[in-house]
Amino acid sequence: MTAKAQVYQKGNVLFDVYYGAPNLYTATFKAAYTDNTYYTGITTSSLGPLGIKAEYLLSEKIGIGVHFNDAVSNLSATYTDPSTSQTYTYTAKSNVMRIFPTLNVHMGNSSNFDPYFSFGLGYNHRSTTFSVNDPNYTGSVTYKSLVPVATRIEFGMRYFFTDNIGINAFVGLPGGALVGAGLSVKL
Repeated sequence: MTAKAQVYQKGNVLFDVYYGAPNLYTATFKAAYTDNTYYTGITTSSLGPLGIKAEYLLSEKIGIGVHFNDAVSNLSATYTDPSTSQTYTYTAKSNVMRIFPTLNVHMGNSSNFDPYFSFGLGYNHRSTTFSVNDPNYTGSVTYKSLVPVATRIEFGMRYFFTDNIGINAFVGLPGGALVGAGLSVKL
């Protein structure tokens, strides 16, 4: 019987960068404005969700870490008032940033493949700003998080094709991307 080397050793440090999907704020804003027949010239743009994770291995199977993720959504729509023929521009911008410590459990028994489970609890900052150049409405309104707490439960996997460089993929709820993938580095 041959012994398999574990993908990690106590004291290893891991870094992940990833891009996730979907950007729910962009999808929600776009649906709200495109379902309304009054708006034209609708444009949306978004960045993320994207994130960075760092983890320190307390043992081959248990790690502690920190997870940061961010998502930005922008929407612009124009509306022509039928009674005055004036055209107004409405914009909505949303930024969501989360940072939380994590506890990670590694379940693999391979020198390359690492399935893991992660739980995190931390800080959530969310702000959404609506603005319009229509003089009949408030020019700009900003809403912020009512509860600045983020949680995250995640199942993921990493595959290292060299001793120190690999790829990652995950599914998770809530507190970030539903699915994502990226690069991993092990030190």
